[in-house]
Amino acid sequence: MVGKRIRQLREDRGIGLRALARSAGLALSHLLAVEKGRANPSIDYLQRIADALSIPVTALLADAPDSTVPAAPEDENAPKARAPRRGGAASA
Repeated sequence: MVGKRIRQLREDRGIGLRALARSAGLALSHLLAVEKGRANPSIDYLQRIADALSIPVTALLADAPDSTVPAAPEDENAPKARAPRRGGAASA
């Protein structure tokens, strides 16, 4: 459940998987495993993700979208989101 929430919040903000991993100082492979429900994140891991998304860590634990989760601040230096891949392999 938490992995789906992380992915939803990340995608809502237009942040790519690699960009979030880099921003949070986390291994891309582990972040992907968490999003897919193959690994359980520690509290420290969740805090790093929340900090990178500029949200409270409790927002990652919510079952449903929470309208009180603040939008990420505009950052001119932030990496630009890529368009989702079309066709072929499923994107991660």
